[in-house]
Amino acid sequence: MNSSLGAFLAFTTILVITPGATTAVVVRNVLDRGRRGGLGAAAGAALGNASWGLLSAFGLAALLSQMPVAYTLLRFGGGGYLAYLGVRGLAAAWGPRPPIVPGALEARGVVGIAGSTRHGLRQGWMTNLLHPANATFYLTVIRS
Repeated sequence: MNSSLGAFLAFTTILVITPGATTAVVVRNVLDRGRRGGLGAAAGAALGNASWGLLSAFGLAALLSQMPVAYTLLRFGGGGYLAYLGVRGLAAAWGPRPPIVPGALEARGVVGIAGSTRHGLRQGWMTNLLHPANATFYLTVIRS
């Protein structure tokens, strides 16, 4: 195995097993929307990582290192998006609950199979796309 590939795998393994914003979004989608929502969020997170990989390969992510204002906007955009998700989650937790039908599972927030998967996919993708650590990681790995 190439030493660069081994270093990349070791570095990414540490990043993957460290919980963060992406883990919180996936867990939240599993709890709110079930298995399909969680799988959608995980697929969206992978899509966000692939997006950063492509942006870095085409040199667009390198602009972030040359334009500190763009990186700052990315940081604030990512923080704002996570704050938005948090406020929506709190509002849903404090809001009225749908009535529970005897013999049925509580369907809090579930909007159907396709809707829950799309919702999770969008949240996972946006979380990783607006995460400045992902930009920094791909910028560092692709450029070196």
